[in-house]
Amino acid sequence: MQTPLLRKTQFLFAGQFVALFAAGGIVLPFWPYWLGSQGFSANEVALVLAVCTAARVVLAPGISAIADASGNRKRVLFLVALAFLCGLVPFFNLSGFWSILLLWTVVGTLFTTMIPMSDSLSVVATKQLGLDYGRARLWGSLSFIVVSTAAGWFLSGRSADAVLWMLMLAAVVICGTVLLLPDLKTSAKNGKATMAFAEALRQPGFLGFLGVTSMLLASHAVLYGFGTLHWTAAGHSETVVGMLWAEGVILEVLVFAFGGWLLRHLNITGLFLFAVVAGVIRWTVLGVTTDLVWLFLVQALHAGTFAAAHLASVTFIGRSMPDHLGSTAQGLFDACAMGIVFAVAMWGGGALYDAFGGHAFWAMAAMSGIGGVLLLSQWGQLGGHQTATRFSRN
Repeated sequence: MQTPLLRKTQFLFAGQFVALFAAGGIVLPFWPYWLGSQGFSANEVALVLAVCTAARVVLAPGISAIADASGNRKRVLFLVALAFLCGLVPFFNLSGFWSILLLWTVVGTLFTTMIPMSDSLSVVATKQLGLDYGRARLWGSLSFIVVSTAAGWFLSGRSADAVLWMLMLAAVVICGTVLLLPDLKTSAKNGKATMAFAEALRQPGFLGFLGVTSMLLASHAVLYGFGTLHWTAAGHSETVVGMLWAEGVILEVLVFAFGGWLLRHLNITGLFLFAVVAGVIRWTVLGVTTDLVWLFLVQALHAGTFAAAHLASVTFIGRSMPDHLGSTAQGLFDACAMGIVFAVAMWGGGALYDAFGGHAFWAMAAMSGIGGVLLLSQWGQLGGHQTATRFSRN
């Protein structure tokens, strides 16, 4: 039974995820639209986004290490959110490709850093207050659906600068929700950030964990980069394609809603195994057909390929990493799985899609398979013995 403090904590973290993913529901679909309104070519838009991804690899772990060193992750998260808000202001009067590229490299990286930092703070709340991470995080997914849909409607017939105003509003709300979060502290860690990185990488199973998660999460590269293009080229309307994307997020929400139950019955390795099997099936089918029935069937597997893998990843970090390394580990995970490896998979996936069209999804199926091999090789380190114990008890 939840105590009043736990209910309040659950509500506040849900609000934090709502604010963060509301901003994501603006940035992901409509920031390229704003860049295009500045007269940038498709290649220039891609370069702005790619440079930001590369910068994330360097800056995100560094900021996370600072949060660990201070012992006050909430304060560091608020300062990052405030810097993101202030960094948006110059865009109203900024022009020129290089100026916008340089500023977005910083501002966009600050935005992407807030999500793993918020995840890290929620892990502390899970340990100290009993927060149910999945049930808080699902509100972020719902927020993304609602805001991205509403933003598209709002932008109709308006200047592209409305994107900036919506982002500013979202940034203000993010700052407010961070201030309302409980003031959870961990022991401060003295020493350089590089020492924190080295200590995190030496933790049992962490390198294997990075290998597994990088393969599983980066296997979404072809889908995120070319899924919409591939499906519309096959004759499916934008409305139908939107429904396919929405289906995936809805299934993601369901996994987070029942995350506690899934962890009790499957544990971390069971969720990773689910992600492996779902990935091999999903990407193989997408490489074979664009038939609408099959598309709707395999989009449901987003529950495994992303949601199960993400829930297992956050839980592994929370269970296996010392408190003073939680943010550092989260930053390294984000920089590796959604930074370096994802960028390489996106670049390689683009070349494969140009050459082979939808068959490029088969390379993503291979990545999921490699993730499975790595998972089996690291089964004990990632908690596989716990999974076996749970199954034997049922």
